[in-house]
Amino acid sequence: MSDFNNTDLQSHFDENGYIAINPLFSDNKIEEIKIELTRYIKEVAPKVPDHHVFYENKDDKSTIKQLQQMFTYDDYFKDLIENSSIREVAEIVLREKAEPQNLQFFNKPPGIGKPTPPHQDGYYFMLKKHNAVTCWLALEKS
Repeated sequence: MSDFNNTDLQSHFDENGYIAINPLFSDNKIEEIKIELTRYIKEVAPKVPDHHVFYENKDDKSTIKQLQQMFTYDDYFKDLIENSSIREVAEIVLREKAEPQNLQFFNKPPGIGKPTPPHQDGYYFMLKKHNAVTCWLALEKS
């Protein structure tokens, strides 16, 4: 277990609907994740079904904008979602065991692509029980 203050995290989440932990991971862990992401894009993504890889330009495989279900296809990302502080924080704010549903990569460089419209993730995830939390990890300054 980490040093998170469960009561403070729960209270802030209940009041505001979000929490921000900066940093959630050490700089070394973020660099490790970036290296693993590069490996995933190079080695794993080409084998992933089309409905889990999206491109800005479908004819240019270097324009990946989104990867879905990464933990389904790769042990590193499976361990990241199941055994890291990501899951721990989710369980703190949900006050129950978290069941990971997706681990996605979004690539949104400035000046290209379309904005994401306001939405509720529960609708897109087609959850029967809407007691859920989405965690977002920035790998670079945003």
